[in-house]
Amino acid sequence: MSRKNRPQKHQPPAGQPRPYAKRKRRDRESRREPLVRLSDLPFAIIILAYIFVVTFTPNWMALDTNATKFLTLSGLNLVSFVYLISRPGIRKAPGQLFRFFNTRVGLAYSGFLVVSLLSFTQSINIHESVLHFTKLFSVFTAVFVLSAILMHDIRYVRMIVFVMTALLIFDALSVFYYINKFIQGDIARITEIKTVYSNKNILASSIYVKLPFALSMLMFDKGWMKRLGWFSLFVGILATFFMATRTFYLGLILLSLAFLAYTLIHYLRKKETHYLKLGGAYIVALALALTIHTVVQRNFYPERGGRHTRAVTEQLATITSGDASTNRTNAWRWSAAIIKANPLLGVGSGNWKINVLEYENQVNPGFIYLYKAHNDFLENTAETGIVGGMLFLSIFVLMGWALIGQYRKKADDPGMLFRAFFLSASGLAFYAVDAFFNFPADRPEILLLFALFMSMGIAASVLQKEEDTLAASGKDEQQQEALPSTAPPRPFGHPLLPRMLGLTVIALLAGSSYIIFLNYDSSRLQRTIYQEIMGGNLRSSSDDFVGQFPAIPNISMWGESISTLKARYLLNEGRSRETIGKLINERGNPYDARREFYLAQAYHQLEMPDSVLHYAQKAYALKPNYFSNIHLLIRTLEAENREMEVGPIIEDFLEENKTNARAWLYATGFQMRQEDPQLAYETIQEAREHLPSDSLIQNQYSFLHHHLFVEPHSDLLNEAVRHYNEGAFAETIAALDRYMEVVHDDHNAYRLRAISYYRVGEYQKSIDDIEHYFSIHELNGSLLNLRGVNLRNLGDLEGACRDFEAAMRMGIESARNNYMNFCREEE
Repeated sequence: MSRKNRPQKHQPPAGQPRPYAKRKRRDRESRREPLVRLSDLPFAIIILAYIFVVTFTPNWMALDTNATKFLTLSGLNLVSFVYLISRPGIRKAPGQLFRFFNTRVGLAYSGFLVVSLLSFTQSINIHESVLHFTKLFSVFTAVFVLSAILMHDIRYVRMIVFVMTALLIFDALSVFYYINKFIQGDIARITEIKTVYSNKNILASSIYVKLPFALSMLMFDKGWMKRLGWFSLFVGILATFFMATRTFYLGLILLSLAFLAYTLIHYLRKKETHYLKLGGAYIVALALALTIHTVVQRNFYPERGGRHTRAVTEQLATITSGDASTNRTNAWRWSAAIIKANPLLGVGSGNWKINVLEYENQVNPGFIYLYKAHNDFLENTAETGIVGGMLFLSIFVLMGWALIGQYRKKADDPGMLFRAFFLSASGLAFYAVDAFFNFPADRPEILLLFALFMSMGIAASVLQKEEDTLAASGKDEQQQEALPSTAPPRPFGHPLLPRMLGLTVIALLAGSSYIIFLNYDSSRLQRTIYQEIMGGNLRSSSDDFVGQFPAIPNISMWGESISTLKARYLLNEGRSRETIGKLINERGNPYDARREFYLAQAYHQLEMPDSVLHYAQKAYALKPNYFSNIHLLIRTLEAENREMEVGPIIEDFLEENKTNARAWLYATGFQMRQEDPQLAYETIQEAREHLPSDSLIQNQYSFLHHHLFVEPHSDLLNEAVRHYNEGAFAETIAALDRYMEVVHDDHNAYRLRAISYYRVGEYQKSIDDIEHYFSIHELNGSLLNLRGVNLRNLGDLEGACRDFEAAMRMGIESARNNYMNFCREEE
């Protein structure tokens, strides 16, 4: 039959997309076409660009890679979207792109973005909301673009699986390399292992959340690909063990149980040994990884202590203890309080780290804050309200439900769609573990994995709907090709509307890229400041920062207002009036006491006590446990003859802060100035209970003890010293006895009496006084040697030699002579 006389296929009405999804997939598989056709090569390049560019972008002198990776992500979104809408098929049928919104997950995700935008009405800091929403929009756009590509050809899932599995192996081998360096002593701690990521936790998260790709390869591929899947799963689990992250230890346990239950259900349902082998292969990988880690940990790790070098079980036992666990629990508790107070629309997108200070500052004595809730589900709910939180949670629930639905239909004949559903649901489950304990929503490398899992699920949902529609029609193959797609009909009343909408989206993406570039520009300046703050020396000039920061953001990555960053440098240079000018109208974070504290400092430099008290009291109300501000406040009150207000402030502070030496010292000094030495002595005694090793506290105790007890009875002590200097040791002992009846625990008196007892031959009494001296004062080498002499005189040569050796190590020459004369024969 000639080409001219061949029957023509039915064409869909103008403006509707061609129903090519299932047909193209079938045709390509039947004709064994290559995975990527030349005309579709840009799609493959876009996918690979998302994977590699976002993962490997360096920090480019920013504070960390967060700023630069969001920057490259936003740039990729802009370029990819422009290419996507420029393709002839999309230009002819732009309604194809709206298939994204024809899925429950796509609608839930879109709804979360809408609610996040509405939450701006509750924001204290709109600048921070704009920046945070821009990041959300960038991830959403990545999901949209990637899902459009996978709707075009779902077989790209194979390429993604292979590439991500290779990256998992790369990450794991990098971990092994640095673990070897740790064993060799080239790096001090496991926490220093980060490879191409910003820190250890992001590396651990990246490895853990990539495990579903290896699991997918093990389950669905054959031959060498299946073996590669097992190997990558094994090294990924082993690297997870070596990274010593308790969150992912717990996640491995939970998700291992889920996977093994999946294989057991399959076996009981189908009675095929294949599933038993699959479960067995997983158990072998898990057990082998745990065994290797245990052997290395027990036999090769340096003996440096610390949690990260302990066994897996020991680390899991500490999951509810330590500062990290306390901080996380506090963050969750405060998040719940924020949600309770702001249930409808939350506190505004990106404003959690601002509002949480209302609670955190009441207990935190410093300025190192929790800038993330360590639970993305709670943080999103706190920022966008209960509706926003439920929409975010529904993304994970709906994708899991989609996998269950696909399992019911296609469990006996799993194809590429089932694999995409499995990867999406399992990947989001692994991501959810990280999101429950950490904050992957602020980590572009992990958000990329989220975007891949989401796009696979959305694309698979769209294509499955199209297949279901075709199957439900009951028509033959040629008639099926003529059926309209499940994509929404062309939603545009005028042909110019698609172009206008496309240009609007491009403008939004360009604007997002610009905002994220401003964030990167700010991050470079923040890096310099952060390094100087941590180093304890502000070396740079304030001119390097004043007027140099962009408008967005106005809050640093660690939660400090940009204005107070500048104020640090202005105050350091004594530019008080400029500091006041910068801060007086600052409202970026009303719960951060740094503004008020720096204003109080500036007014103190200008010798304006009324203004000092005004702002120091405001800072005190915001942050009652920050002693530097309290010290400025009470010194000013004292200088203004308002001593009656000082006592309650310092007492309240010490009630909650028992280990602040500066506060104890100020309290005792203030009490002495109030002519109450007895109260000062009682205060310093309490301070010694909480700070027994603090030399300043000990010196203050010695001073007060001498002032209160020694000075009133100095005549008795002087008499004893006079007898001692004359060699009248019996009279010395008698004088000291009278002195020590009224003056207790004077270590100098015990030292003199111990020597005097030795001189008169009362060796045991000398030993008793020496031991009491050690109980109330620090170890003394000369007295150690004297105790050894006493012990030798009492016949305890072994005990004497121990004391001689200890005193010899403290540099006592007479102890060395005693050891050489009396102890070498014992050896």
